[in-house]
Amino acid sequence: MIPVIRSATPDDIGELARLRWQLYTEQGPYDESFEAYVERFTAFAVDALSRGEWRAWVAEVDGRLVAAMWLQTVPRVPAPGRGDPPPIGYLTNAYTGSRARPTRSFDASSLERAPARMD
Repeated sequence: MIPVIRSATPDDIGELARLRWQLYTEQGPYDESFEAYVERFTAFAVDALSRGEWRAWVAEVDGRLVAAMWLQTVPRVPAPGRGDPPPIGYLTNAYTGSRARPTRSFDASSLERAPARMD
């Protein structure tokens, strides 16, 4: 199945939390419960996505998110004679869930099908 790559919406926050939890818990256990993490993540994501300083994109297969990436836009300090520089992007992570990895449902070729500019 070919994934649909799109901007994340507030409706995706629960699935975004699940993917981020998987990213870290694949490396080992944590003292925080999943439920507590989802609550903390939701508070962050609702605020971050509504202000526009953070952006997230997802890959979706059969109505389920299989991958996500988060990018924070960071303003740059103006320099003399250069006008207002565009912001830079800080990519915090790009994660593909373990079930999507072996099937190659989301890989580099998926990005080739993504829009050239992800607004």
